[in-house]
Amino acid sequence: IYNVQKVYPYFKKYDFDIIIGGSCGANVLNLIYILSRLFNKKVVAWAHGNDFLIRSYFSFKTYFLKNLDKIILSNHQIKYLIKQIHKLEDNQLVLIPYGLTIKDYELDATKEKIREEYKIPQDTFIILSVGRHVPRKNFDLVIQAVNEILNVNPKFKIKYYLIGQGPETPKLKKLSKDLGIENQVIFLGAGEESTRNKFYKISDVFIMPSVKKKESVEGFGLVFLEANLFKVPVIGTLSGGIKEAIINEKTGFLIEPNDKDSLVEKISFLYSNKEKRIEMGEYGQKRVISSFNWDEIIQLYFKLFKELKEIKINK
Repeated sequence: IYNVQKVYPYFKKYDFDIIIGGSCGANVLNLIYILSRLFNKKVVAWAHGNDFLIRSYFSFKTYFLKNLDKIILSNHQIKYLIKQIHKLEDNQLVLIPYGLTIKDYELDATKEKIREEYKIPQDTFIILSVGRHVPRKNFDLVIQAVNEILNVNPKFKIKYYLIGQGPETPKLKKLSKDLGIENQVIFLGAGEESTRNKFYKISDVFIMPSVKKKESVEGFGLVFLEANLFKVPVIGTLSGGIKEAIINEKTGFLIEPNDKDSLVEKISFLYSNKEKRIEMGEYGQKRVISSFNWDEIIQLYFKLFKELKEIKINK
């Protein structure tokens, strides 16, 4: 009720055509449903994954979801999950992929200059992970894989950089120290956008080995596209929507969740095969630019909103 009262004056002042919810969480669904009924407006919401999987207020969520005009999903896996869990109809679900604003990732600095800035030798093989340090991201698997590779190949020049932080950070730091590879595993903190882009550019492989944890699943993994945009091959797991972010053996590799042996194998392969790294990176960049360019994807939103309510869009 408080949230309705808070936004009510804006609906009285402005003649909105469509109400859009940023997620399918219980509070958001409740708010946009009430507003749509109060003002007789079309209502749309994005479904990301965790928002509709969480079991709290489950029956209410199902009711609200069934009363949305459209639900926007980024990939087929999320569409399948929400359809099965909440018994929704196909004609209510709209697939629109995530996108990147390409110009936001442009960097003038060369790889060599960035490595000099961070005092990283030019021949060091850089593994990068970007994301919150929570159990679902499973970054401890990468630390274990790096340790195993260095035990077998102690002459390998590998550094593993993590950008992000969270409740698992102390555990990850302790693991790297206990394994004796704290000098090879570097924690960069949350990292500003400029820092992330620099490390994307100089990395040799990007890894996020996510797993499903109770009601938490990887909806897609936009970071895989960000890495590909910088011509970096990626490694992810067959979990949630990741399989649609990565084309196996084209833009990177897909492995089974928690499969450390496969992760070790793929990292070692990329370490020893520079030509394959370049090939995958170039393919990945072309795919992102052609299929995940925000300038193109936004047209799909315009089309959807115009179909819902005849609105003249000024492009």
